[in-house]
Amino acid sequence: MFAFFPFRDINRPRRLPVMNWAIMGVCILVQVYVTLLDAPSVEILFKTYGFVPFFFTEAFDIMLSEKPSMILSPFTYMFLHGSLFHLIANMWALWIYGDNVEDWMGHGWFLFFYVFCGLAAVATHYVTHSGEIQPVVGASGALAGVMAAYLRLFPTARIQCFFWFIFIVQIVEVPALFVIVVWFISQLMSVYSSLLGVDVGNVAWYAHIGGFLAGAWLSARWFPHHRLWVSRW
Repeated sequence: MFAFFPFRDINRPRRLPVMNWAIMGVCILVQVYVTLLDAPSVEILFKTYGFVPFFFTEAFDIMLSEKPSMILSPFTYMFLHGSLFHLIANMWALWIYGDNVEDWMGHGWFLFFYVFCGLAAVATHYVTHSGEIQPVVGASGALAGVMAAYLRLFPTARIQCFFWFIFIVQIVEVPALFVIVVWFISQLMSVYSSLLGVDVGNVAWYAHIGGFLAGAWLSARWFPHHRLWVSRW
């Protein structure tokens, strides 16, 4: 049994990733606010600003009359997180990949790209779970798009990972191509397992895939000259 955990990349940006930091800051502040609420208030908050497919499918009129703020949930869901671990995992990955992608896109376009991938992710989840009443929260879908852009721009960048096998633990450097492709394959395997009826946890796997494919498509449109994954591999 072995596993690896990426914790940093050897790829410094040329300018400060202020938008990446801003997104992380908003997510952290929102999580701090959530921790100050009692359980019933958290449930109301998640059902209002997390994305609930059922309301957009079966109760759209009721939603508009009773909770009009829910119309913003396809945007606000990506700044909420279900737990501290959920937040740390997403922000750590955004810290690894987001700064370099913002460096190439620019601050404003990076924000647009991030939100676009988040919307594509939740749209994918909606298509596959249109009757679900469980709210979807988290930056994972938007982050998946950022990872796809990183793969497009920096496939040979070195990612430092903690690697462990039984009692052997060490730090290794592997190309971003390997790390991100392995991650994407794991998402596909989770979707396949869920189709077979296997319990794969309460995770929006389809949203991850939708965000990744949206990021891959849009980054390919923006950077058609980046074909390093073909020329160098």
